[in-house]
Order: sequence, then structure tokens, then C-alpha cells
Amino acid sequence: MKKLILFILLSLCFSATYGQWITNFNGAIGDVNFAGAKGNAITTDNSGNSYVTGYSYEESNLNDIITIKYNSIGEVLWAVNFNGTANADDEGTGISVDIYGNIYVVGTSKSTVKSYDLTLLKYSSTGELIWHKEYSSSEGYKEDRGLGIV
Repeated sequence: MKKLILFILLSLCFSATYGQWITNFNGAIGDVNFAGAKGNAITTDNSGNSYVTGYSYEESNLNDIITIKYNSIGEVLWAVNFNGTANADDEGTGISVDIYGNIYVVGTSKSTVKSYDLTLLKYSSTGELIWHKEYSSSEGYKEDRGLGIV
């Protein structure tokens, strides 16, 4: 009986999960509105920072790609949004950080010419957009969607 109680206690000790921090937004920071936001992907860097991408809803231009950087205790360091060329539905679906601290976001942007284009964004460690690329199929009206990035 003592072994069973010891096993149960040890199991409980090692199976407990503890969150380091939890955050929730409702409102705006700068020009980024979190009231209608949704996170789709998350990653971390070697310094303990966390990054989230997804979309935020803006009434004037529908969904924009949103990317947020948190420090190791859950404080927002920066939040940026990206509005594609059609000023319409854009969504981040994957995120990665390289060894230099650059952030890569892949997703989809509504195109002015075709349907949806795969969108790739590169941000500096401070949240400045370095470049963005859009990739579109050459075969008529097709949807090109980025789903993940490593």
C-alpha cells in the first residue's frame, strides 16, 4: 500500500503542468486592434521571447496579418500588422525565428489580380518589416496559401 501511495504522489508531482505566463488582449496597441484577433502559430527564440502570428480584424480593411513579440515574462515588446495589396483578407499561418533574431511569417493575402497569394514576411528583431514577397500561381484563378515555415 505504501508503494502505491508513493507512486501516486510521484506521478502527481511529475505530471503537473505550470504556465510561465498567460496573456489576453482586448483593445488596441498602437495601430493594431486585438479585439478581433486570432493567433494561428507560435514560436520561441533562444532568449526566451515568444512570437505569435495570426490576424486581426479591422473594419476598414478586414483581416490583416498580425505578429506579436513577447518577452520571457509575457510583456508585449512589439506588435505589427501587415495589410496586403487588396486591402482585404490577410492571415498569418506560420512563424519562425532565425539565429540572428529575424522573424519570418508565412500566410495568405488577398490579391488585387487573382484570388489569394502566398505571402512571406521578414521582420527584424525590433519588428521592422525588412521585406515581403507574394507568390502566385501562373495558372489562372488559383489560391496560393502558405501554411507553415521552419
